[in-house]
Amino acid sequence: MDNKCIAFGVPVTNGSIVGTIKRINEQTNPDAITKGDIILLSNSNPIYSLFIMRSGGVVIEAGARLAHICLIAIELGIPCITQAFDNKLIDGQTVLLCADEGKVYELC
Repeated sequence: MDNKCIAFGVPVTNGSIVGTIKRINEQTNPDAITKGDIILLSNSNPIYSLFIMRSGGVVIEAGARLAHICLIAIELGIPCITQAFDNKLIDGQTVLLCADEGKVYELC
């Protein structure tokens, strides 16, 4: 693969998706998320459950593999990685999330 890896973490689920990064916080409206979005969460707070059900993929900066949000991703079969602490993801950026590898690639 020629694309540059811009984030890596611990794989939670299998699968890959190309989508747009959407950084989420407690003030974000869940209606702003579409199925093709890859949500970027700072932690695995259960408040983000509504967002994960609308998303196509999930990257979590801090959180255990068996955290509530990760378990929802497993149940829904949504590509997800966690513990992606040192990432270079930008809100609005189109990326390839390879959950099997635990990596996110920048698309040229």
